[in-house]
Amino acid sequence: MNPQSSHLAPPSTMLHSLEKLWNKLEIRVLVISSLSLQILLLGLAGFRKHAISSRWAETTARTWQGPLFLMFHWLLWLAYLLADYVATVALAYLPHGEINKENPQSDQTQHLLMFWAPFFLLHLGGQDTITALSVEDNELWARHLLTLLSQVALAGYNYFSANLHVGALWPPAALMFVVACFKYGERIYSLQRASMSALRSSMITKPDPGPNYAKFMQEYTSSNRAGLSAVIKVEVEKHESVLESRQIKSPQSKPTKSSEIREEVDKLEDDLESQQTKESVQSKPTESEETKGEVNNQEGGVKSQQTKKFKRMICKPRSSEGRLRSKEYADTVYKAYKFFPTFKRLFVDLILSYKDREDSQKYFEDLKFEQAYKLIEIELSWMYDILHSKASLIFAYKHYGWLSRMFTLVITSVALVLFAISDHSVYGHFEIILTYVLLGGAVGLEIIAFAYMLLSFWTYAVIRDSKKDSRRDFREESGYYKCSVEDFLFRVQEMIRPMEKSRWSDKMAQYSLITYSLEDQPSQLKPIMKDLGLQYIWDPLYATYIAVMKFFGLKETWDHYRYATYVTVSDALKRQAFQELIKKMKSIEDRASYKRITEHRGQWALQRMGYYQEFGWSVDAEFDESILLWHIATDLLFHEENCTTEDRLISQHISNYMLFLLIVRPFMMPAGIGQIRFGDTCAEARNFLQSEGSIKKCDAVKKILGVSTEYDPGLVKGDRSKSVLFNGCRLAHQLKKEFTDDDKQNREEYKKVNWDRMWRLIRAVWVEMLCYAASKCRGQYHAKQLSKGGELLTVVWFLMAHLGMGEQYRIEEGHARAKLIVAK
Repeated sequence: MNPQSSHLAPPSTMLHSLEKLWNKLEIRVLVISSLSLQILLLGLAGFRKHAISSRWAETTARTWQGPLFLMFHWLLWLAYLLADYVATVALAYLPHGEINKENPQSDQTQHLLMFWAPFFLLHLGGQDTITALSVEDNELWARHLLTLLSQVALAGYNYFSANLHVGALWPPAALMFVVACFKYGERIYSLQRASMSALRSSMITKPDPGPNYAKFMQEYTSSNRAGLSAVIKVEVEKHESVLESRQIKSPQSKPTKSSEIREEVDKLEDDLESQQTKESVQSKPTESEETKGEVNNQEGGVKSQQTKKFKRMICKPRSSEGRLRSKEYADTVYKAYKFFPTFKRLFVDLILSYKDREDSQKYFEDLKFEQAYKLIEIELSWMYDILHSKASLIFAYKHYGWLSRMFTLVITSVALVLFAISDHSVYGHFEIILTYVLLGGAVGLEIIAFAYMLLSFWTYAVIRDSKKDSRRDFREESGYYKCSVEDFLFRVQEMIRPMEKSRWSDKMAQYSLITYSLEDQPSQLKPIMKDLGLQYIWDPLYATYIAVMKFFGLKETWDHYRYATYVTVSDALKRQAFQELIKKMKSIEDRASYKRITEHRGQWALQRMGYYQEFGWSVDAEFDESILLWHIATDLLFHEENCTTEDRLISQHISNYMLFLLIVRPFMMPAGIGQIRFGDTCAEARNFLQSEGSIKKCDAVKKILGVSTEYDPGLVKGDRSKSVLFNGCRLAHQLKKEFTDDDKQNREEYKKVNWDRMWRLIRAVWVEMLCYAASKCRGQYHAKQLSKGGELLTVVWFLMAHLGMGEQYRIEEGHARAKLIVAK
């Protein structure tokens, strides 16, 4: 017999020992895991507003930023799914946990373990910053209600089975049980209120039967029967006209083209740009104003240097420019609060009235584009809070938020104190530490929840709205502001979330048809395999790989991950889009034009600039076909000409973004066969470009542009294939010819002006296409994207609604006031 064999335990004995160890530690591991998941959810929940769930966050920052954001999204998804599962398993396991029978403290330790039951129920209540991972989770509120009833019953069983109601732990256990039920109830109520059916029901106004027609006609008939001469005079409730002072007329339906129109458009564009430059210069503070601000900073003593520094930091901006920006920011937040109850109805496809349009238009007409976008961002951020957090409950009632948070914080703190003064000698040391961790964690999470509520812009807006004088400025005396409560809160909030910081991802996706066609197959490996004589192996292997990806529905996801890149939405793009929408708003002459203006998807821009006759065919096609045509033409011209105009870059960004929506987010676009056209076009591009093997994009552009398109490609190829590759090339040729073929083309200065005008036209067409797509997307799909960093399409859609454009405005006038005039 080997003497060393006696020291080795049989495998069955080792497994039994490991099983006993796991049974003893399992509940402790679940406790730590459950609390850690709650902390993780609290820390990552707000991250979804600002980060995109994609591989790359910037085309210039692929090394770390994109993968980091993607990791955060996956981590949040995993934490959300595991949080409820871990808490539920722990509650079910508590009565069956095994304790070492040889330990005299075993019974008391089991007693303490049962005290943990309310904490798992508390964790099921979740955090204030996240109740639902997606919009669809809100529809499962009834399932969570059933879970609440079953888990409360289970926690109550654990409570009484361990005789906690008669031991020293019953006061803190009872308090935590009350808080846990309260928090879980809040979560279910928030889910129910955020469901689409409940949201719609809560926003439907009181039924309006209108004037009493039957009674009026009865009086009219009675008067006629009595032989009296009765006349009905009707006065319709009119809305104030905001259109009379508008000077830019709507383009005629008949296409026009003339040099006078083009020169007038160029002059208007130049005047607008010079006016914006002048306004930006005037908005800057003068040297005397800055000096005056510094002098005011030195006036007015305070009792201590620390108080003086704090007051200067919180209650007073450092310059007149900062004071003005702070006031504008505060006014923007408050105005967003006033507009939000009206425009959140768009997310559930409810209608708006002419009065809603008037109020919003009057405010936005003279607004700077930065303020306009900031207001839209704040409203969309609040809509995210309504759908995915407890904001719909916390801020729904006037005093509920701070009262409920103070209640749960005080009760949890009292429970911690009661446990601290109780006798711990009968419990295990490790279990005592874990209990303190649970109680301390609960108190810490409540403090953070209270701070989240206090430092939210919701709180500032609610307090300011409750004041009688909601229009008051930040008050100033002796160089220092008399900070009211809301002023103080806003200054702290402004330090945390400055106006320059975007409240959504501020990114737009980029997808290129030519790039996709060139890289859809690993062209680097294919020539190598061909040289080795292994192409007969490579082709079926790659085909099998594609087939497997498509079978499991992963091909589109992989393509998005591999080919989609993201760029920051530039201020230039925002400004141009805002200006185009303002022009459209001011061109409206009657009610019918409100609806007609949203149906334009490039026609209005071409007509206004005098090029409809030349390029109208490209925008009168089906919308998905128009997107592909202009995307191909824009991509070809972008890589051929290196002019420095900002319209060139804006056009490229919107072009790639619209293609991304068409392929990756088709549910946000009007119905069509865009994906079929894209597939056929890519197939033709691959056949044409890869016949010679590997090729760079710049060479591909030259090769495509080298094809003559004098004859319509559609007539040559027929209608079976939906490819529009050379139709787009034809559009590029026409654009290039229209703006560069001239007697003066040898002059570089004239050539540059023409290229600038061409990109100005392309940009205007793309902005109009973007607005058209935004207006045709349903509100529920816009809502769905808020938890994924947001979409530029959603921002434009919401901005259009505030400017009075869209299909949501169905009430064009008020009640008719009918008077019955009876002649004596």
